[in-house]
Amino acid sequence: KYSNAEIKQIQGKAKSHDTSTAKTVKKAGGGQVYGVQIFATGKTVDVQSELKNISSLIDKYGLHIKKAGRLNKYQLGPIGLHGEATKMKEVLIGKGYKGSFLIPMDE
Repeated sequence: KYSNAEIKQIQGKAKSHDTSTAKTVKKAGGGQVYGVQIFATGKTVDVQSELKNISSLIDKYGLHIKKAGRLNKYQLGPIGLHGEATKMKEVLIGKGYKGSFLIPMDE
């Protein structure tokens, strides 16, 4: 279970709908920065219940919610290294987010 403070922190990150929750990442060798799209939906998601099992990843990398037409795309990142992003994708798949995939991400 998560404390009320942790739940509010997760909710605050998701409600921001911008990149302000992302950690600053230095591009490895000036290259691409990656993210992992967790899922996309046309509905508003209760982050407290839907993403509580990955709150530590959200704390580490940040959560972005990007609007694309009628969809909200829930994305983890930015992640500076391709290998690390690939590992995070596999972790997310293992936690039940089977449609997770790598995406290019701006810093």
